[in-house]
Formats: sequence, structure tokens, C-alpha cells
Amino acid sequence: MTDNLYFSRYETSNQEYRLYLLYLKETNQIDLFNANQLDTSKWLGDKKINKPFVVYYHFSKSYNNYPVVTITYDNAINFCNWMTQQYNRNQSRKFKKVMFRLPTEKEWTLAASAGKENRIF
Repeated sequence: MTDNLYFSRYETSNQEYRLYLLYLKETNQIDLFNANQLDTSKWLGDKKINKPFVVYYHFSKSYNNYPVVTITYDNAINFCNWMTQQYNRNQSRKFKKVMFRLPTEKEWTLAASAGKENRIF
């Protein structure tokens, strides 16, 4: 690991992603808002046993702190770009400039193994 690479302690939550979507809507970025919608149909499998999740998982306050799922790679990239803008606009930020992004496979593996290259995770 390098000293300038940090990982979030938690996954992006449903609540955080909804804030992102709300920002897009409120700033009239309608094309981006529509492109970054959650695909709740991904919950439905052959047996349809996950049908309640289609309605509740992303939108119920009970699931606010659960990780956002069913977003595309492009949605994740767009969210990271938004987070970068939001952080760097904050006058009371801790670091001068930050870039949020998805980790590379090597970075993810190293983080998952707590920085020990030969550790099985």
C-alpha cells in the first residue's frame, strides 16, 4: 500500500446513493439521473423469492445503511466522480485534494489481505 491510498471502511450505502440521485435531480442533470437509476429487477431470479427486495431494499429507511447493489460499473464511476467533486468543494476538508475511485484488482487484494501480500483472505 502507499501512504496516499485510502479505502472507505464501509461500502457505499443506499442512503448515500439516494443522496447522489437527489443531487442529480435537484441540479436538473436529468439524463445522468435517469442513467444512474437502480435496476431493482436484478433482485428477481427464476423463483421470484426476492420480490420484496425490489420494493424495499433501496428505498426503505430500514435499509439506509445497507450497501447499495444493482448499480452498473458506470454508475459506480459516476458516483465516485460526484464524491470527488463534493469532497473537494468542502472548505473544511482534511486533505487538499482527493480523488474517489474504484480500486484496482491489486489494490483490492492487498486491502482484503490487510496489507500482507501472502495472506489468504
